[in-house]
Amino acid sequence: MAEGLEAQARFASRFVRRGLHVLDLGGEPAAIEAHLRPSSWDSRDVVEFESTVPRRNFARLELPAADLITAFGVFGSVRDDKGLLRRLAKAQTPVLASTPAPRSGDNVGRSAAVAAFENAAALAGFNVFWRFFQADSALYLLVPKGADGAAVSDVGYRSAADVVTLASPADRPALLVAGFFGRGNCGDEALFQVIYEEFARDYDVIVSLDEHGAAEGYWNWYPYERCKRIHQGNLADPARTARAMIVGGGGLPIGFVADQVIAARSAGIPIAFAGTDLPASRFHRGPAADAALQSYIRLFNVVALRSAAAVEQAHLAKRQVTYGADWALRLVTDKATDVTMNERRALVTLREFPLQVVSYQYVREVERLIGELAASGYEPTLMPFCAEDDKFAADLGLDRLAPSERHWWNSRRVKQFIASSGLMISVGRLHPTIFAATTRTPVMQICPPLVEGQDPGSFAKIAAMAAELDIDYLPGVDAAMAVISGGRARPSGKVALREGQRRLETMISTIRRAFDRG
Repeated sequence: MAEGLEAQARFASRFVRRGLHVLDLGGEPAAIEAHLRPSSWDSRDVVEFESTVPRRNFARLELPAADLITAFGVFGSVRDDKGLLRRLAKAQTPVLASTPAPRSGDNVGRSAAVAAFENAAALAGFNVFWRFFQADSALYLLVPKGADGAAVSDVGYRSAADVVTLASPADRPALLVAGFFGRGNCGDEALFQVIYEEFARDYDVIVSLDEHGAAEGYWNWYPYERCKRIHQGNLADPARTARAMIVGGGGLPIGFVADQVIAARSAGIPIAFAGTDLPASRFHRGPAADAALQSYIRLFNVVALRSAAAVEQAHLAKRQVTYGADWALRLVTDKATDVTMNERRALVTLREFPLQVVSYQYVREVERLIGELAASGYEPTLMPFCAEDDKFAADLGLDRLAPSERHWWNSRRVKQFIASSGLMISVGRLHPTIFAATTRTPVMQICPPLVEGQDPGSFAKIAAMAAELDIDYLPGVDAAMAVISGGRARPSGKVALREGQRRLETMISTIRRAFDRG
C-alpha cells in the first residue's frame, strides 16, 4: 500500500508547488512527505476515523488549517466517499487526491469510475483543476468552487497567453468542443488550442475525443490538462452539462460526432460547425449522401466553412453557410530560447499516405528534392506533423536523407521552428503552409508525386487552401526547384492573409452571437 501511495506522490509532486502547509488524510505520511517536501505537515487517518464513529459522521471530522489537503489512497478505502468530499469542500482548501481508476481494454470501467468520482466531487462543491492517470489510479487536484488552484499548482501556466484556469464561479457555463483531437496531429492540436484560448475565458471547456485512438499521455498536453475530457460516445455531457457546442477543425466527414450533436440539439443547445471543409461522405456520392448531408447541416446554428471553394460547393447545393477561416491562423508562436533563427534551414513535411498507393516514383522525387535543396545551399530538415508522418518517412527510408525535428504534439513549438527557418515545403499536408502563412516564412506546397504525372487537382483541399492564402502550389519537384533556384520562393500573400484573419474574427463573432442567443 505504501509503495503505491509513494508512486502517486512522486508523480503528483511534479505539479504541486513547494513550501506548503499540508494536511494528509491517508495515514501514510512517510510514504509521500519526501516527494511533496512541504514546509510543515499534519496528518489525520480518516480510514481509522470512519471505523471508530457511526457512518456518515465525517461532518464531525476536525480539519486543521492548511494550504493543501492530500488524500492518497483514501477514496475507495472509506465507505462514505461522498460524505468525505462534502466535508472537505467545506474546508475551502484545495485537495490533492487519488481514486481507483482501473485500466481496461475498452476503457468503459475506467470511464465509469472517473465519471462517478467527478460527479460526486462536483455535487460536493469542487471543480476539477487537473486530472492525470497514474497506473490504475486517477490523480486529482480538486479546488472548491470560486477558488483558484494556482496557489498550490502551476500546471498549465506556460506563457502569458495561457493564464486561464479551470477553477471558476459556480455559474460558469460549459462549452463542448469536438474534433479529431488528442492524437498528436500538429494541425488538429493547433485548432483545439486556438478554440480553447478564444472561449476558455467565458466557458469551462469540455473536449470530446476518441479516447480509444488518442495518444498515450495526451492528457498531460496543453490544454487538455485544463479541460474535462469525455469520450465521443458520451451522450450525457452534451445534453446535461454543456451550454454550447463547437464541432471544429480539419476535414471532418459528414456525421462526425452526430450522436453528440443530436444529444445537444435535443437539449436546445446552440451548435457551431466551424473552421472546417464542407462535410462529405468518404464512401458515397449521390442523392442519399446529399440528403444525409442536408439533414446533418440543419442540426447546426452556425455553419462556417474555411475556404471559398467549400462555400461555393455549399451554395451550388443550396445550403446557407458562412465563409469562415481555419482556426490555426490564430495559433500563438512559441518563444523558446533553444530554437534559433537559421535562414539556411529548409523544413520539409512529408504527409503520410498508405504505402500501397506510394510508387517508387515518390521515393525518387523526395530524394531528389532533398538533394537539390542541399545543393542549393539549404540545410534540409524533415518536420513530421504527426506520428504517422514520422513512421511513413521511416518505412520508406526517407528519414535517412536529412535530420528530423520531432515536435508534432507541440503546435506552438513547430510554428516557432517554421518562423525561425528560411523555407517551408509541404508535400501534401495542409497545416505547415497555414503556420508559415502567419509567420511570413517563404513557403510552398508540392503536389505529392505518388505516381508519375500526378494531377494537382486530385488534392482539391490543398489546392483550395493554397489559393486561399496566396501560397504557391506546384505540380512537382521540378517546378519547386525552378522557383527556389530562381530566388522566387515567397511567403503567403499579405492581402490574402489579412482577409483570412478578418474572416476568422468574423466567424468567431458569429459563433459568439449564436451562443449568446442560446
